[in-house]
This record gives sequence, structure tokens and C-alpha cells, in this order.
Amino acid sequence: MSVDLPTLLFQSVNFLVLVVLLWRLLLRPLRRHMQDRAARISRDLAEVATGQQELAKSQMTIDSELREARRVRRSALEEARAQADAERLRIVEQAREQSRSERDTLLASALDEQARQQSHFLQGLAPALTQLLAGLLRELGDVANLHVVTCQRFADHLANLSADQRDELTRAGASGFSLVVARGPVPRALHCAAERIFKSPVTRIDASLIAGAQLVAGDTVLDGSVRRQITHALARLQ
Repeated sequence: MSVDLPTLLFQSVNFLVLVVLLWRLLLRPLRRHMQDRAARISRDLAEVATGQQELAKSQMTIDSELREARRVRRSALEEARAQADAERLRIVEQAREQSRSERDTLLASALDEQARQQSHFLQGLAPALTQLLAGLLRELGDVANLHVVTCQRFADHLANLSADQRDELTRAGASGFSLVVARGPVPRALHCAAERIFKSPVTRIDASLIAGAQLVAGDTVLDGSVRRQITHALARLQ
């Protein structure tokens, strides 16, 4: 096997020329580009670090300002509260002084007025009760009719309750709901009106109501009885 020396030399020269060209035209620009890119990344990282430090300083400044604002606000609130308490005490004391001066002035006249009202109440009690019962019986005819008409009026009152009032009665009736009538049987209109508020109400008889009915929902009582009318009339006389 023989080696062609001119060909070998020509290929060697071509290879060296190719290496030189690659070095100058490709590798050196690529290396320079990589160095520039690394330098740019380093600058960006440095700017990011600087920005983070400035952000941390700004956050510390903001936190300090917020603490100071909270302290000033607390101080202002405490000062305003102290001033309000002082003003309230002054107003209360002034009102007490005025009430003391007015109490002595009104005490004698109040005692005289009370004595006069008691005398008037005792004088007008019997005629007023007689007039009330006579008027009711004269209007309604008898006790049975009085009971029916009074229950009908109470049923109309229940039917005219607002939705909020019915909801309040329903919530109050969760602990107990009953329909109390002066005598039986319960008029159908009244029973239907009560059922619109609470299904299947418990019915009780209480003859002391004289006539009419009561709706008891927990601690709430709607009274549509004649006894309440008489009590109300007595209270007005007092």
C-alpha cells in the first residue's frame, strides 16, 4: 500500500485551513457571544439583587410608617374616648342637678295629682265597667254572641298580620304554641287563622277570658279577649 504524499499534504492543508476558518468565523464569535451573555446575566442578577434590597428597605419603611400610624390612631382614639367620657359625666351630673331641682318642685303637685286621680278612678270605676259591659252586651246581644264576634275580630286581626310578624310568632312558638279560648268550640275562622301561623295549634279553654281568645307563642301573647279590654279600660281610668 503506497501513500500519495501530495494528496496527504493537500488534505492536511485543507484541514488546517478549515480549523482556522472555524476558529475565526464560528468559535471565536460564539465564545464572545457566550461571554457577553454571561456578563449580561450577571448584570441582571445584580440589578435583581439591588431591587430586592430596595424592596426590603421600602417594606421596612412602610411597616414603620404603619406602626406609627396605628400608634397615632390609638392615641387619638384614647384621647377622644377620654373626652367623650368626661363630657358624658358632665352631662349626667348636670342632668342630675336639674332633676333634683325639678323633683322638689314637682313632688307636691304630683302627690296632689295622684290623690285627685285616685279619687276620680274610684268614682268612675263602677260606672265605667257598667257602661262597657252594657255597651258590649247591647251591641252583641248575649255572652255567646259576644264570644263569637270577639273571636271573629281576633281572627281578622291574625289574618292581617304581616309576614314578618307571622314569622316572629312561628319562631317564638317553637317552644310552645297554643290557642286559648274563653269557651268552646273554637270558631272555624279563628282556628284557620291560627293554623296559618302554626300548624295544628294546641287548644285550651280558659273561662276567665270572659269571651274571645288568646294566641300564646312561647313568651309572646296576642290577647283578643274581653278580659283584656276590661283591663285596658281600667288602666286608662288609672
